[in-house]
Amino acid sequence: MKKLVLLLAIFGLLLTQSCEDPQAPESKLTVAYDTNANLVKCQVSITDDHGCKYFSQQGIVYAFYNNPVYTDETFASVHEVNKATQERTFQFAFEANKSDTTYYIRAYVKSNYGTGYSNTAKIVTMPDTGIVVLDSLKKW
Repeated sequence: MKKLVLLLAIFGLLLTQSCEDPQAPESKLTVAYDTNANLVKCQVSITDDHGCKYFSQQGIVYAFYNNPVYTDETFASVHEVNKATQERTFQFAFEANKSDTTYYIRAYVKSNYGTGYSNTAKIVTMPDTGIVVLDSLKKW
């Protein structure tokens, strides 16, 4: 039993020492609207990994309120894109098909030092006219 506890302690120490700077990863979210496919397309790039080379989870979270978080699955849509990865970029697309609605979108990246969130992008669907892209987002 003592050996097991010692092994777990050593493994935990190695895991927490795998990052040079004990901070959550930082990322940048770019969002565009594909009018032909009627999809909101998200592109995420990790801008600062703080020395971490492995990420336990990467994904997108969107909701009808500002700054959604991945732990709020009751009121937000959470979509895991990658798990246990070294990827520094990832993509996700979804339909924003509820008219007259504001969507707030953020990427999240988890490492052993916490969860980092990207900037928040905002899109608005207008009644009967499709999606209007706001906050310096580009239209595809």
